[in-house]
Amino acid sequence: MKFFYFFILTLTFAAISCNSDTDFPTEESDCQIVEISDGNKTVVLEKDTAWFVKSGEKKLFYCDKHKIYAFFNTLRDLQLQGLSSYNGETGFKNTITIKKQSGKTVKTLKFNPVGNSPQLIGSCNGGKCYVVAIPGLKENPSVNFSADENYWKELSLLEISAENFSSIKVENFLDTAQSFSIVLKDGVLEFFDYKNEKNQEIKQENLREYIGSIFDVYRAKEQFSKLQLPENQKIYSLTVNGKKIDFFKKLDNGKPDFNQMYFSCGEDFGTATYFNFEKILIDAEKLK
Repeated sequence: MKFFYFFILTLTFAAISCNSDTDFPTEESDCQIVEISDGNKTVVLEKDTAWFVKSGEKKLFYCDKHKIYAFFNTLRDLQLQGLSSYNGETGFKNTITIKKQSGKTVKTLKFNPVGNSPQLIGSCNGGKCYVVAIPGLKENPSVNFSADENYWKELSLLEISAENFSSIKVENFLDTAQSFSIVLKDGVLEFFDYKNEKNQEIKQENLREYIGSIFDVYRAKEQFSKLQLPENQKIYSLTVNGKKIDFFKKLDNGKPDFNQMYFSCGEDFGTATYFNFEKILIDAEKLK
C-alpha cells in the first residue's frame, strides 16, 4: 500500500513538472506540429524531412530554413525575468501550440510583446504571467511568431555558383546601354552588349573574375501572394540559367523607396533589397 501511494505521488510530481507554468524554453526536437495564432490568423507547421506549411491535410510548401531557425532559437532561448502583474484579461497577441504527431497538445505558450523593448509577457499552459526575454536580443522576439503563411515561404530567389552557371542576362530599363549578357559555351565565356552583339575585346580573365564575384545565394526580403506591378515601373530584369526575375520600383507615399524594390518571378512576388542584388550590376561596370 505504501508503494502504491509513493507511485501515485511520483506521478503527481511528474505531471506537475511536465505542466509547469515556467516551462517556456522549448527545443525543436520536442515539436512535431506547431500552431501559431495571431488574432484571426492561424498557421500550422509540420515536419517530415523538413518543416512545411500545412492547410487541412494538404502540404502547401516547405518553410524558409532561416525563418525556422530563428523561430526555434527564440523558443529555446526564452528566459524568465520575473512575475508580471498582467493577468491575461484582455488576451494575448500570439498563441503557440506545440503538438505531437498524433495531435496531442504538449505545451501552449501565449505572448504579448512589450512595446519598444525586447521583452514579452508570457503564459505557459494557462499559468501565471511572467516577463520573458532572450538575453542580448535587441528586437522583440515576437517578430518570429508570424501566423501569415507567406512569411514562411522560402526566400532564396536565386543561386549562382560555379557548378550551375551557364548564362546571365541583365536588361536595364533605366539605361538600356547598361544591358548585357554572358554565356558559357564549350568552356569559353562570351559577352554580348545591349545590342546583343558579341564583344570579343573583353578578356576571358575579366569575365571569369566577374562571374566569380557574383557567386552567391540571393534572397527576397518577403513574399506576397500576388502583386499588380505596372510595366512602366520596371527597373531591370535578371535572367540566370533561364530563370527570369523582374524588378520594379517600390513607391512609399508616391516617392521611390531607395532601399527596397518589388520583384516578380513566375508565380512568386515580393520585395527585395537593392543591397542584395546591386553587386551583380556594380561589378559589371568593370567589364565595360
